[in-house]
Amino acid sequence: MGYQLYGAIGNGGILATLRHPSMHAMHQLRRGLGLCAVRTEAVNDEPLAEVPGRLLYLTVSVLDFVTEISHRTPVVYVTAEFFGGVGDQAACGWSAGTLALGPLTTHHDRPPRAPRSFRRVVREDTGAIDTALGWLGVPRRRGRDRFQAVGLADQRDWEA
Repeated sequence: MGYQLYGAIGNGGILATLRHPSMHAMHQLRRGLGLCAVRTEAVNDEPLAEVPGRLLYLTVSVLDFVTEISHRTPVVYVTAEFFGGVGDQAACGWSAGTLALGPLTTHHDRPPRAPRSFRRVVREDTGAIDTALGWLGVPRRRGRDRFQAVGLADQRDWEA
């Protein structure tokens, strides 16, 4: 089974108050964050936004949504696709209406391994999304990467 994620992550209190036709209602994450996943079928035929790098489903309308949010709170747009142990992650961050982080990209030849020990400390960022979550202020705890800490590893398809 694969893993798919395309969406905006930011302050859950703020994201919960916003609606946009290209985005699903907010999923509550841990650490006070929320995720608004992209309605991929709604944006499938829209033009991609002009940002450096390849950010799947970051269309002009999704970028407008992300930019609007960033005037209230820092926000990141993230993508992740893993199939058969191979995949890519990408992330960008906006603050005050301006691209302030990235784009960051990571390619994985196999899925990240779970820590072997409860006390294992992860010392480096494990990917673009982990780095972007760090930029949002998410700490790393108990050897788990930030991706796991906020609950993004809890589902395989965030659009479902």
